[in-house]
Amino acid sequence: MLTQVNQGRLDIFKLVDIMSKKPAMIFGINGRKGDLRVGMDADFVIVDINREDVLSKEKMYTRSSANVYDGYQVKGSPILTAVRGKTIMENGEIIGKSGYGEYVSSELIQSKS
Repeated sequence: MLTQVNQGRLDIFKLVDIMSKKPAMIFGINGRKGDLRVGMDADFVIVDINREDVLSKEKMYTRSSANVYDGYQVKGSPILTAVRGKTIMENGEIIGKSGYGEYVSSELIQSKS
């Protein structure tokens, strides 16, 4: 998606909207996810918009067996990922502890409102 931003096919703000804000709204968890505001979980990714890389299945952390992006040349790459404000990935290396994530349901959000 960052490659599309670099190629001028997608606006960076639209990317944030379709990859973060909209899914949180669709799943009813936008009271806690999808934005950076006081009271939110502080999940975020910092990217180097100019960093070029080649994707490899060895570095893709997914449960899917489909590796359609293996070998794909990209421009723009995440360099840091934080979950609830805690760094879990930095420069391609997972540094967070397994199990730190937390399941969030729309029912949980609504019951706190």
